[in-house]
Amino acid sequence: MTRFLALLLLTPSAAFSAEVDAWSTTNFGNGYMAGANSWVNGYNQDQWWTDGGNAFSDTDHNNNDTPGLNGYGSGWAADNWLIQNSPDQVAQGGVEGEYGNEDNDTIGLVFAHNGSDTFYLAATSGDDAPPPLGFGNNNRVFLIKVDGGNESLLDEVNTNLGGLRHTLKAERNDNTVTVWLDGNQVIQVVDNTPLPAGEAGFYAYNSGWDGYGYGNSDAWFEDIRVYWTDDDNDGIVDDIDNCEFVANPAQTDTDGDGVGDDCEGGQPTDTGTPGDTDTDTDSDTDTDTDTDSDSDSDVDADTDADADTDQGSLDTALGGDKNTEEGFSVGSACACQTSGGTGGALLLLAAALVGIRRRE
Repeated sequence: MTRFLALLLLTPSAAFSAEVDAWSTTNFGNGYMAGANSWVNGYNQDQWWTDGGNAFSDTDHNNNDTPGLNGYGSGWAADNWLIQNSPDQVAQGGVEGEYGNEDNDTIGLVFAHNGSDTFYLAATSGDDAPPPLGFGNNNRVFLIKVDGGNESLLDEVNTNLGGLRHTLKAERNDNTVTVWLDGNQVIQVVDNTPLPAGEAGFYAYNSGWDGYGYGNSDAWFEDIRVYWTDDDNDGIVDDIDNCEFVANPAQTDTDGDGVGDDCEGGQPTDTGTPGDTDTDTDSDTDTDTDTDSDSDSDVDADTDADADTDQGSLDTALGGDKNTEEGFSVGSACACQTSGGTGGALLLLAAALVGIRRRE
């Protein structure tokens, strides 16, 4: 299996400019698959095999074979998935596979797989489809969400499958889940509670290998590719991109808040907090470099130009800073001075002028 491990900086695949391969394979080898090469299956009574490099489920089992064992997480036929248990988990991204189907079997792909009872399932169905569809769902493409064993049909469409080989692709990007069949988008839904990152792989229900080889009633997978999305095409996959829709391959985050500089405040050079419109290095919304939010450049929270906490008018009248002038008591009703100084001289001069005026 060819693997492309997740790196901080990845090169987009040539075929899909906004996709980055997690892993892919076109040859599954030969023999029993589950337990080999990190493949894990969910339904032990229906083994997965390879033949000629292709992958297939062995028998046409469904939940009707054993009443009472219906639903997902039961370990029965609804859990007939085969995933690649790899470290390259994908949240925003998808899976694509090519398959052949000579019968009316149900065959598809799982992704965002988090255990036997939590995953998305995209498939094409024959005459017997898994819960909650059931019997009689011929020629359909469907998308099912299984969350903690509770399944819900997100969407299904009628389609004329025709032909032997098809390509199925399914993807979650943010809260939108999309399914393509043979390159055509057939399903797109919004899931407001999307599943987290998980594994991806194959799915089969009432689908198997008849033991006689091609040309009879077989269904098989020929390849698979799992990928992350990269919406801004900067080589950083969306799962780890700190500025998902603006290309910023350097991932610069000056203030360390998890949001890239290029996404903050709508300014490519902004290094403040999200929503700032200034371009300085502090966390407030003014244009100076102190830590308060007023418009002056000192470190207090008032609007005058000195470094105390008053509003400045008395400072000017006294010819200095009232909080630092000798003998002044903050909070006192007496604006007097016990020793010499410019402020005291002004008060004495004012008193003398008043006395002269009264005498006149």
